Amino acid sequence: MLACSGWPTTVAVIRPRGGAHMIDEPKKNLALEALQKIKEAEIEARKIVQDAREKTSIKIIQDAYKDADQIKERVLNEARKQAQEKKRSIIQEAENEAKRTIEESQAEIDHLRERSTDARTETIARVAANIRNAIKGGHL
Repeated sequence: MLACSGWPTTVAVIRPRGGAHMIDEPKKNLALEALQKIKEAEIEARKIVQDAREKTSIKIIQDAYKDADQIKERVLNEARKQAQEKKRSIIQEAENEAKRTIEESQAEIDHLRERSTDARTETIARVAANIRNAIKGGHL
């Protein structure tokens, strides 16, 4: 029938432009989109990791400063405590030395009083003896 109607006996197959590759085109587009999304996800992941590193670094630095402040405060408190103990020790030592000095001074004063009393008694006895001798001898 085809030959009778004036149509050519050879049949040409008309394919869309690109041929058999048109079927592969959507797969390629999907693959490219998937790769693009993977790259975007990797970039986002890198940003997240970088942000986390920066935040972690900041946190570590803040914690280090906080720890350093706590250590400094603890060391200062210990130094203050030791200074107070040293101060108390020095004051106690000075008070003990002052007591010893007072006791020694008082003992010296007592000794000098005793000597002066003895010397006064001796002097009075000598003077009295001289006066008696002077009265007996008629010098007075």
